[in-house]
Amino acid sequence: MGIQVIVPGAKPENAAQATREMGLPLRLVDNLPAFPDEAVPEAFEEIRVAAETGMISIRSGAEGLILVVWGNADLSLRERTGSLAARLAELSDGAIIAVGRRWDVGAWLAAGFPLQEV
Repeated sequence: MGIQVIVPGAKPENAAQATREMGLPLRLVDNLPAFPDEAVPEAFEEIRVAAETGMISIRSGAEGLILVVWGNADLSLRERTGSLAARLAELSDGAIIAVGRRWDVGAWLAAGFPLQEV
């Protein structure tokens, strides 16, 4: 099982900017290894970036970007995923879809950035 959050309207170029700003090095692009200093491509189906205690998968879909981590992710990784989702929302339309509803990014953060088990 995993934990996911959707950032509607976010695009791969938003992921490139957010991961660069947050210092999250690239590890995988569309199932191929990437060098840590490699830039996030302008278009992708899925990338994985390294956080301090694990990996965050970012999938590009019709609805926006979907962030996924393992269900056993520790608090640090969950917080990093939440921070990345918030930054992506700020770079796009300001919305987050999590735990079955659409949130304004500010309200989602105020609620403790709930993440949805899938």
